[in-house]
Amino acid sequence: MNALFAGMASYSSENQMLGISLSHATLTEADLRGTNLTQVDLHNSYLLKTKLQSANLSGANLSEATLIEASLQHANLSGANLQHALLVKAELQMTKLIGANLQEADLYGANLRGADLTKADLSRANLSVANLERAIVTPEQLKTANTLKYATMPDGSIHSKTDY
Repeated sequence: MNALFAGMASYSSENQMLGISLSHATLTEADLRGTNLTQVDLHNSYLLKTKLQSANLSGANLSEATLIEASLQHANLSGANLQHALLVKAELQMTKLIGANLQEADLYGANLRGADLTKADLSRANLSVANLERAIVTPEQLKTANTLKYATMPDGSIHSKTDY
């Protein structure tokens, strides 16, 4: 499905979009706060500045999606595929990313403060300048990232090395 939804109307929390395909869709500045997007296919979709606070995106396919400056605070992305996704300057505070695939995702400048990254795959992810303060993530997971340059670490310190 190739759809254009720029300026999309707001959706209420009762809205269900379970398992539908929005692959390659453009959802620029859409308001999808609280929407149930469980297992939705958003592969290679463009979600610039989209509002997804408190949305349920568990099991969703967001591989190669563009989520630059997207608002995902308190969203559930558990088990989601975010491989190669662009999450530059995305707002991911208190987001559940349990078991999410973030391989080679670009999280440059993303705010992951308090996010739950339990068992998330951060292999080769760009976490430069990202805020990981109070995030639930292990040192082993962080060691698999491509770079943490100037990232705020879970303990509040600033990482200054070019690699882990």
